[in-house]
Amino acid sequence: MSDFVPTARIIECTEKEYFADPCEVPSLSHSIAHKMLSRSPFHGWSEHPKLGGAPEQDEIEDDDEEPSDDMKQGQLVHKLLLGKGVDVAVIEADSFRTKIAKQLRDEAKAEGKLPILAHKYKAMQSVGNLLRGRCAAAGYALNGESEVAIEWTEPGQNGPVVCRCRIDHLLLDDGLILDVKKSRNAHPSKSERNFVEYGYDIQYAAYTRAVEALRRDLVGKTRFRFLYVETTPPYAVVPAIPGGAFREIGRQRWLQAVQLWERCLSTGEWPSYCDHAVTLEAPVYVVQQYLGNAS
Repeated sequence: MSDFVPTARIIECTEKEYFADPCEVPSLSHSIAHKMLSRSPFHGWSEHPKLGGAPEQDEIEDDDEEPSDDMKQGQLVHKLLLGKGVDVAVIEADSFRTKIAKQLRDEAKAEGKLPILAHKYKAMQSVGNLLRGRCAAAGYALNGESEVAIEWTEPGQNGPVVCRCRIDHLLLDDGLILDVKKSRNAHPSKSERNFVEYGYDIQYAAYTRAVEALRRDLVGKTRFRFLYVETTPPYAVVPAIPGGAFREIGRQRWLQAVQLWERCLSTGEWPSYCDHAVTLEAPVYVVQQYLGNAS
């Protein structure tokens, strides 16, 4: 489809509506694309809300357990930095061990809110202010629009393929995409090791193409910055730009996923890892450990 011209629109939707897929047909997101390539099409199908529809992790957690501190911290950092995200219910209690505190926690969860103790919320507000200041000092003041959902089309073999994304922070007129990555360790070497493993290369390609489909005058001019923010002291902030190899890898993997998605949707076939028995070979270190001294 050399003469393909993408279509795009901003979707006005809540977080819940977005993750339920607000498009008229099942749409491809970067996370589903990554799942299909890193695991299998069957795994992508199983996690798509309009296909397999596997429940989100927080829907199947033990009702007697409070969400982990790491989970809450990540959600709160996101909310405090971007001004949008999870709804928070601040609980005036020292802990969730009392009957009243447990009741308030359960009521908040039933309403889809994140329950958090007041003293912990106050501490996280200070962290959020600190991180916003450090992002601004690095040249990223977060003064655009947060949680911008875009639906756009990619060229398929048989017609347009509907895709969607939800950008953390967008300054559209400047062609600037910002994505916040929460981490305990924002050292660049660690981020490099995990970049493809976590599918950030695919995310870079998908988000860039979405914005450039929305604004054709930005083609080749869009800038994407990952903001790695540490959620533990001293709360370092590292803006990151993927190098040329990462960008090309992401572009190829995203387009590969688009073609795979189109084919699976068309045929209704979502293959898993393999369709036959596989032979498992012992790694070299196992052979050396157990057979190396055999006579």
